[in-house]
Amino acid sequence: GRLARFAYRLLFEREVSAPVDILRVMSSPDGEGEEDYTTSDVQTWIRAAIKRRARMIQLTDHPMDEAFFNLGFVPIISCHLKHLKLSGSLLWNTTLMQLSSQCPALEILELKKCSLHGHEISSTSLKSLTMVKCRIMADVTIAAPNLVSLRLCAASSHTTELPCSRI
Repeated sequence: GRLARFAYRLLFEREVSAPVDILRVMSSPDGEGEEDYTTSDVQTWIRAAIKRRARMIQLTDHPMDEAFFNLGFVPIISCHLKHLKLSGSLLWNTTLMQLSSQCPALEILELKKCSLHGHEISSTSLKSLTMVKCRIMADVTIAAPNLVSLRLCAASSHTTELPCSRI
């Protein structure tokens, strides 16, 4: 589609050394619009943004052909990434380990309606962690000695919404 072609030109037909400060990929909020890109496109764009020293990556929802956007095929290894905001993403243990050990500048991690299949979120640089309505598929330990903000909102169970907690 046109959006995909535009994004590829923007990321790949410019000077290789030109940084990309922020990458935001946002699907239609109402789910009515037909997406003009695929999961493979998004994976390629994230790789390109990381290679071009992105400080923030935001992925909101996912292409309509996927229940969750699978980050398992995207190596998130960056010494520049400070803010990662994901919605509707699938996070395996390998992804959480990469965030823990391969992103030394990561300060803000925001997860909304994500599915976590890992055992630990660990980071010495992480200052703010937000998890809203995430599916946590295994026991998760949070080890972040410099964390100053923790916001957890549980997914609703039937019609009862659990309150958010903050530190």
